Amino acid sequence: MCRTILLLCLSHLGLALLTAKSPVSCSSLAHGKGAVARRAHAAAAAGYVPQQHSCASARLRPRQVQLVMQLSEDEIKQKLSALRRGGRRLATSPAVTSPSTAAASPLDGAASADVAASPQASAAPAAPAPNIVGGTVLPTDGPAPIERLRTAVASRRAEGEPLDEGAAGRVVEFLNAELGDEMLGWLLRWTEVGDKARRRNMWSRGSWTPRTATLTSVSGAALSFRVGVAVRGRKELEHVESELPLPHAVETVDGLRDELLRLSAEPADKGSEPALAPGSSAALLRLPGATDDWSLPRDLWLNTTPYPREVREMVYSDVAAAVQAAVADPACPRRMR
Repeated sequence: MCRTILLLCLSHLGLALLTAKSPVSCSSLAHGKGAVARRAHAAAAAGYVPQQHSCASARLRPRQVQLVMQLSEDEIKQKLSALRRGGRRLATSPAVTSPSTAAASPLDGAASADVAASPQASAAPAAPAPNIVGGTVLPTDGPAPIERLRTAVASRRAEGEPLDEGAAGRVVEFLNAELGDEMLGWLLRWTEVGDKARRRNMWSRGSWTPRTATLTSVSGAALSFRVGVAVRGRKELEHVESELPLPHAVETVDGLRDELLRLSAEPADKGSEPALAPGSSAALLRLPGATDDWSLPRDLWLNTTPYPREVREMVYSDVAAAVQAAVADPACPRRMR
């Protein structure tokens, strides 16, 4: 009895090993040689009938997977535009369902129809795919990037005092004290005083030479001067009135400073020198009433290596702000819009 039970256990073990390997054929169960075949014959003699397996069922069948991808026309356009931009993975993946889950019961179909007919399901719009470029999520709605940059630059800009009567008086006093007769460079370059001097001195040098310049008044459109001219044959200076128009009308002291800097730096023609020397035009940065974004701290020492952190941050922030202001300026030519 014990021998019969032992033979039955060994036969079960042998059958498990045989059926686990797909390349083994069914004929080896009855006609195979070796220890496993002998155990199978002994089990058959004891009255055990093994279950027959067909060769086709013993082999592994490949799993059948059906890909069902239901996309609307708008989603297809979003995916195509994302692929054109490149560097971005698809936000949604296609649904993978098996044949067993693809066939739904009538109850499931009725439940899905009820959900589709509900107002909450019909009113919920599909979330747009995020716009990811280079690992950075860019906003898909709102103003254009250049408009946001201009808004940020405008929010950082601090306007100077309005160019009223009091501010104009302080500007006149400052320019007469800091520049004085050097303002003749503006008059000789941009007004009729320079034209008249060139005509008079063409045949006789020194016959009509401007010597002094005094600023008398400032407005948002022009600067008024009183010019002293040395005329040949006269001991005293001849005084003439002249007006220097600004390139653009201004309303603040900051605007006046920018226009004066433009008049000082721009030459009349190619190859000519600027109206004011760089050292003289630098005084315009300290124009009273203008915002002081130009002067450096008095305790700034640039003879250390490396520079202190606050010095580097000041230079970096100034450079970044200058580049942003240049890009945001509508007059700046650029290829990207």
